[in-house]
Amino acid sequence: FIEGEQRFMIDGNQPYYEYSVIKVMGYKADCYMSMGAEHTSTLVWIDENDTLFTVTAMLAKEELIKWAESIIKITEN
Repeated sequence: FIEGEQRFMIDGNQPYYEYSVIKVMGYKADCYMSMGAEHTSTLVWIDENDTLFTVTAMLAKEELIKWAESIIKITEN
């Protein structure tokens, strides 16, 4: 990672993905959208606690973001 910029490389086959930076729950997220039905799409982001999150599925971009934003923290009582 480069300070102020994150970019997570999925693999060396980048022509299969359209890369962009989006926001997930207020955090910058790397968005790798598949350019074909045979590959999954992925969102990757890091929160303020340096926790790495990744969500991967064969979903449209809006649905993938919606799924990522549904993640909640579970605490023990």
